[in-house]
Amino acid sequence: MPGELGNGPVLCRSERGRGGPKCARRIPSGYAPNPNGIAYSYLTSALQQVAGKTLYLNAATIRGGEIFVELLDEQLRPIRGFSKEDLSAFSGDEVSLAVSWKGGTCPSNENVHTRIYISTGKLYGFAWCS
Repeated sequence: MPGELGNGPVLCRSERGRGGPKCARRIPSGYAPNPNGIAYSYLTSALQQVAGKTLYLNAATIRGGEIFVELLDEQLRPIRGFSKEDLSAFSGDEVSLAVSWKGGTCPSNENVHTRIYISTGKLYGFAWCS
């Protein structure tokens, strides 16, 4: 099913509601174990220009699932203040959820990779918007 994360590449083309974020390209994904025994699928975007923008998710979790998001620099290293540890996990069903970290909603870095971790859920899309 489009947008449902498993253990391979994902094509996010589903759209829920009007005006919800969406993506339409194949993006790298993988599988990351968690110290708590929860397994997360993840995807990493291509390098994106994000200066002055806010990240919005269109996603839903199922049966207690969680979603974490982190921002990475050009060398795929977490940006201080924008790692998954700097964000409270999201659980629920949102069409346009604005994401914010301890470091704010947007790093000073001009270009970033977005990495989204999901356990038991669906990512319908994401977008950086002004």
